[in-house]
Amino acid sequence: MPKITGGRAAIEAAKANGAEAVFGIPGIHNLAMYDALIDSGLKHYVTRHEQGAGFMADGYARATGRAAVCMPITGPGLTNAATPIAQAFSDSSPMLVLASQIESDIADSRKGTLHELKNQLAFMEQITEWAERASDPADCARLVHKAFSWFRFRRPRPIHIEVPMDVQAEEAEVTIDASSDKPEALTPDERDLERASQILKRASNVVIYAGGGASSSGAGIEILKLSEMLGAPVITTCQGKGCVPDDHPNVLGNTLMDARVQQFLSDCDATLAVGTHFGASNTQSWTAKIPTPIVHIDIDESEFDRNYQAEVSIRSDAKTALTRLIDCMGPVSRESRLSELSKLKADILQAQQKEIPWEIEHLNVMRECLGREGILVCDMTFMSYQATRYYPTYEPRTFLFPRGFGTLGFSPPAAMGAKIGCPDKRVISVVGDGGFLFTCTELATAAHYNIPIVIVLVNSNSYEVVKRSQARRFGEHRTIDVEVKNPDFIKLAESFGIWATRAACVRTFEKALGEAVAQQTPALIEIPFAPRGG
Repeated sequence: MPKITGGRAAIEAAKANGAEAVFGIPGIHNLAMYDALIDSGLKHYVTRHEQGAGFMADGYARATGRAAVCMPITGPGLTNAATPIAQAFSDSSPMLVLASQIESDIADSRKGTLHELKNQLAFMEQITEWAERASDPADCARLVHKAFSWFRFRRPRPIHIEVPMDVQAEEAEVTIDASSDKPEALTPDERDLERASQILKRASNVVIYAGGGASSSGAGIEILKLSEMLGAPVITTCQGKGCVPDDHPNVLGNTLMDARVQQFLSDCDATLAVGTHFGASNTQSWTAKIPTPIVHIDIDESEFDRNYQAEVSIRSDAKTALTRLIDCMGPVSRESRLSELSKLKADILQAQQKEIPWEIEHLNVMRECLGREGILVCDMTFMSYQATRYYPTYEPRTFLFPRGFGTLGFSPPAAMGAKIGCPDKRVISVVGDGGFLFTCTELATAAHYNIPIVIVLVNSNSYEVVKRSQARRFGEHRTIDVEVKNPDFIKLAESFGIWATRAACVRTFEKALGEAVAQQTPALIEIPFAPRGG
């Protein structure tokens, strides 16, 4: 058996486990891993900042469901990538962070070596599922296998493997095969399934509340089958959007906090919660009414009873648990409230068209342009906040939003990663002017690889959401440093060789969006923020 370096062992193990794309920046500390990329057949995308690499890897993972590899150098490269890694952790995206480290014998010694980070593993443990250091070439392969096994059978969050420079360069005989290891299977407990079945059959008005775990497990068919069996409406979280189609008659979408929906739920007497941790943003800091008793299905047992107390907790992949639950339920006969949903949905639609017509008009144009399977990637900006509730989503993994951590600048690079992973789907990025300037350097990456996404840049020349919050809390004239001086965004995009235009109203926006898509190149459309008309 020929000897290979630790760097090659890590890269070849990732490829053997199905990795296809690597995002990062080469540096002095990871040269051996980058050398291994040359002959690996993996596609590498060099970014202009490690933050961009992390967001691209996250977007790729969210859109495809497959783990992406982010490869920063030790020290500043890793800390630059920390924000997108933490975002991926918060929203459960599978990302292998394959980072370098200084030489093994001086790591953590604080000798003042270039790019040394005090206790790098401890730092990364705070924002990943687990973090380990490879000790030799065989260990490189073992840890990569372990990571991909985790992605397949546990809650998919970022995993950090650091490979010291000497381990990258060391040669040894290493067997590279796809991982056959897997953690103990998470099969639902039969007693819990039976208890859950009895609760749901006794209840007269059940509601199904589906989160990100329902989407990532592909449990939409099972959710709709249970909805029909139980006569139960389906409400989704922000991360659960698309796990079932929003235009299905049984689906209320991400409307939990709508006053009309809360009133409807006051007459419900049980909740089947699937793959959700009842986060603060979805429940308005846990003030939402969730009908009890609650049956909670989640792959991560640490989420049970964290925010809402469950009568029955079932630790399992959502699709597996729901399949077994359907078998346990048997025939169910009861009156259904599903006939009430049509009017409820119509009332919500009518109200939103009156309250936020400008946002709805623009979102409708994007919805029409994308078709049912196109991907909308949102940033933390006002237009996107409305999209979380009022942008209809029909397929899993087609609505990407940085919900938990809430990072500015997520959308443009994440959209690039989504397009790389799903080249046959249209991808639109929605971002505000504030967030865009966090990661606008990645326009160079989009141009370099001709990644044909459309960036819709909503320009308010301010940190609009913060501005409103300051005025609301402290008075209209008590705002500070929320008005910003922006560049000419059209000239900025064009300087990278990217097609760009401005659209002053929804009619010109619709025309511009069609032209942008026709370019088959990266494109940017700037629209002025005009929430009270336009």
